Amino acid sequence: MLRGCGACVAAFAVDFYKGADAQLARRAMEQDFDVLTSALLEGHSGLYRYSTRCNTNELWHDVRARIKSDMSLVDFYRLLSVVIAHVKCGHTYLLLPEDARERVVNELRVLPLFVRIVGSRVFAFQSDEGATGLSGAEIVAVNQVPAGQLLRRLVSFTPGDGSIVTSREWRITRGYTFAKGYHLFPIALYLELGIHSPFTLEYRLPPHGVASRVVLQGTTPSELLATGLEAPGVGSSGPPSACLHFIDDGRIAVLRIRSFSDSTPAEDGQELGPYLISAFRQLHARNTQTLIVDLRDNGGGRDELGKRLVALLLDRPFEYYEELTVNALTFTFSHYCDRQIEIPRSAVEPGRYGSYRLTDHPNWGLQHPLPERFGGRVYVLINGGSFSTTCEALSILHYNKRATFIGEESGGGYYGNSSHFMPRVTLPNSGIILHLPLVTYHMAVSGYPFNDRGLIPDHQVTYSIQELLAGEDKELHLALGLARGGHT
Repeated sequence: MLRGCGACVAAFAVDFYKGADAQLARRAMEQDFDVLTSALLEGHSGLYRYSTRCNTNELWHDVRARIKSDMSLVDFYRLLSVVIAHVKCGHTYLLLPEDARERVVNELRVLPLFVRIVGSRVFAFQSDEGATGLSGAEIVAVNQVPAGQLLRRLVSFTPGDGSIVTSREWRITRGYTFAKGYHLFPIALYLELGIHSPFTLEYRLPPHGVASRVVLQGTTPSELLATGLEAPGVGSSGPPSACLHFIDDGRIAVLRIRSFSDSTPAEDGQELGPYLISAFRQLHARNTQTLIVDLRDNGGGRDELGKRLVALLLDRPFEYYEELTVNALTFTFSHYCDRQIEIPRSAVEPGRYGSYRLTDHPNWGLQHPLPERFGGRVYVLINGGSFSTTCEALSILHYNKRATFIGEESGGGYYGNSSHFMPRVTLPNSGIILHLPLVTYHMAVSGYPFNDRGLIPDHQVTYSIQELLAGEDKELHLALGLARGGHT
């Protein structure tokens, strides 16, 4: 099942720097706040997965009390972001109305830099023509706000599963396609923190770290992207969803899966499902001994395709999902969506406390290995961009001790996530959109000691900014070394 749906939105103008337009009345915002929190309470079946009911109610009360006077659309968006961040769900997030989003992309003046985070420090990774010579520089402060403080606040605002930092940092630095770049560092500086052009940038250049300062007027996100500078994850089109190549006369194979979606074909033009079958047949034909599966930056897709990868790697029957839960079959907030939200009664059975268990999912129940399964050694490369469906497959492979994992902590929760049946709820007065997942996934795993974390790899890999700028691939290099040396 592919997770997502469309929505209709209201139109509001935004004056990004003065907050003069789209002033919202206090009562209108209180109504929108109540619609938002009621929809979360009614629809989000994982609302208390990482936060207690008591703490959530206290936060909602405190945030609502801060609506004391009229405020701009963007200020109200920032206030609601506090509520969303508290849910700690990477599939739950807010969007401005459509025309406001267009103005963000085409009119908002943003810091003309892509960045990378190295050891809780922020570095310029790529820049446009107005900020040449800054790549590799450590950003010390922006408009007199220390970079460490900026980063902590952006991480706290950015949606993500549990307490996983790697996913939030990935969205800040590389996740432009996530929610149309809302949390990408240059855009989030304003949308989340209110920092805008002109930008007084304090920085240090390697190797001597001499402090310097420059004033930048900024550029629009569309202009920044049009420079041709491409940070990983940026852009609407890209390479195939999957590709396979062989090393050392076929003894080692590297299978790169960039997405578990069928919307982008694999390297041979096939959809990913049949491509995986043909790829594993090639492993057998070449007598491959070691398979390296690269799942870095794979944000997920169809549940069934993640299960298919697992079924091609395990040699015995296995459980994939322990349980899938949903709060109800119909929802009163449906009239704030573009369509009626209704879950077929034939798809569920009664659950606990009035909830329901989704039972018609193809990944639920006992699963079986596929005939083309691979029996050799397996290394899996992961990072904070490994999310959703990808992390479900990672959890099952890890629980079944089927692979050695290399990289950084995965971006999705080890024990599951909330996603699927994801309506977009349009708040009636502001037009702000809530992306609301309805189904909570519980993976068929146990014994992992970190309830609010992702999969922590067996071999953790870190980079310096110099290694990132040089385009080094330390995860793949390490995997190849392990494969050739025969160690795990």
